[in-house]
Amino acid sequence: MLPTIKLSYHARLGAARAARNQMVKSTLSAGIPLGLGSDAPLNPFLNVMFATMHPGQSSEALTLERAVVAYPQGSAIAEFQEKDKGVIGVGMLAALRSSRRTSSRRPRRRFPAPRGS
Repeated sequence: MLPTIKLSYHARLGAARAARNQMVKSTLSAGIPLGLGSDAPLNPFLNVMFATMHPGQSSEALTLERAVVAYPQGSAIAEFQEKDKGVIGVGMLAALRSSRRTSSRRPRRRFPAPRGS
């Protein structure tokens, strides 16, 4: 799967543009808050996976922890709501999801390890 994604990414953007597109790790390293969101596809797990592998430049791949934190915390900062939400804590706003199926029924899937991290 990964080679196909990388080839598709390079084919759509070109190698030079793909290498400098979405410099997420450099952004965080420079102290700039990063918020991840799911405009399309509406699948946060897929977006976290892409952030942890960066098909254009593997050195820009985030660790799984940094990618997961960028969703709530980085997005709260982007909308100037970091005092009210973005982390799990007393008095903080939270969104919860309930499902009929338990996670123990679903097969466990692992994200690929980021390259160069």
